[in-house]
Amino acid sequence: MAYGEASPDNVEAELQALASILVRQRDARGYKDIASFARGEPTFSFVVNDGNKRYAKLMKASDQEIEKDTGMRRAVAAAKNALAGGPDMSNGGWFWDGADIKTNYKNHFKVKHGIRFTDPSHNIYGIEESTKVVILYKRIKVRDKSTGTVSVKQEEVGRYDHVYQSTAAHGGTIFWRLNPEYLRLTRAKEYKETLIKPRAAARLSCAGRNGAFLARSTASRALLAGPSAPARAMMGPLRAHQCRHAPCGHVQVDHRQRREGAVGVLGQASVAHLGKAPQALEHMKRVLDPR
Repeated sequence: MAYGEASPDNVEAELQALASILVRQRDARGYKDIASFARGEPTFSFVVNDGNKRYAKLMKASDQEIEKDTGMRRAVAAAKNALAGGPDMSNGGWFWDGADIKTNYKNHFKVKHGIRFTDPSHNIYGIEESTKVVILYKRIKVRDKSTGTVSVKQEEVGRYDHVYQSTAAHGGTIFWRLNPEYLRLTRAKEYKETLIKPRAAARLSCAGRNGAFLARSTASRALLAGPSAPARAMMGPLRAHQCRHAPCGHVQVDHRQRREGAVGVLGQASVAHLGKAPQALEHMKRVLDPR
């Protein structure tokens, strides 16, 4: 899958980074191999089923043809490296984006939820960071001992201003992870893209003794493919450059991924074009548009 997801330049580090994420996602989601991961999470990477030419080329190629082709040979090597636990060129990334984050910037899912570059070299498309302040509250019931009346007060739990932070960039791909502070406050899972809909404080309802609020999680992305079944499966379906995890603006709900946690109740967009936060839907089928 990595070969199908990567940019046409076949940058070795890009292929290795994609392959590492695919293996890490596979393990985090509990699949025994890449093939079962691709079947079980078809929306993580579409290259397996969408007619991706690079993926199809690799899957049909003989060992001799792969050896003669630089891109396919590097993809196979990247898959083997990832499966063997070799160097991770994504630096712990869980997600990725290609050129669509620039061409579809205003409507891009990650941009709307806040992106931050941890290193200027990661900003290969020269886009602006986006921040969106989200404040999380909990409700506390307070009983007046003298009158017996009960009042409810809100107490801030914490805040964050971006959901995604970059981990690396190679070839035409930017690699991301979820902001640790966001993970801590929302109790989201680091391998899933969790969508939270800021709500007006007055509309929040208490969910449990600690005032936790309903949150919804999202599923994620893709893997790779190479000469042997596991390796070849990894190198095929990964299209970092052409990856299409759901076109931006077409957010899909993954009902299987619902969970509870603290939820953001106030959102202040510090970037004018961000506008209103999207609905708290759960899986975006991918935030990458066809490139």
